[in-house]
Amino acid sequence: MADNPGAYQGSYFRDFDREVRIDWSRPWAKNHLKSLTLAYARAPYFSSYLPWLNSVYDRRDELLADFTIWLTMEISHMIGITQVKFMRSSDLEGVEGQKTDRLVGILKRVGASHYLSGPAAQAYLDPEKLAAAGISLEYMHYNYAEYPQLHPPYDPFVTILDLMFMTGDQSLSHLTASEPE
Repeated sequence: MADNPGAYQGSYFRDFDREVRIDWSRPWAKNHLKSLTLAYARAPYFSSYLPWLNSVYDRRDELLADFTIWLTMEISHMIGITQVKFMRSSDLEGVEGQKTDRLVGILKRVGASHYLSGPAAQAYLDPEKLAAAGISLEYMHYNYAEYPQLHPPYDPFVTILDLMFMTGDQSLSHLTASEPE
């Protein structure tokens, strides 16, 4: 079983993401880095990312949410996504509700009129609530262009780190190029 960085002590599932504290007394960071090194040591660009990976696992954020949000922004910038404003919904005042109601509140708060969602959200989003709020809804279709991987056949359901370690500074071009459906 893989190491888990956090220990949840909250009482409500809805607060889970904001309350998971990272347990730095356990060797999860060392084990993650070792696993990545064993899996990707032969990847063309792994060694160029290794100093950065060490700095990632040297962080000592208290909350898992802080760590993962920082990591998402860091990876985005590293691959060239720089014209995006990242916001935490917990920093938005006056946003309440659950599920689609909360999403509508967030989207209204930031002035959005269109929402692009992953396809799995079709199982739980209420499109009528978005439409009633004047927000159009579109589902993302993931049909990224294939790239060489260490262990064929091509698997599109791997971590973004796989793409970075295999394609280096060409990662963003692989994300923006798509295969015909």
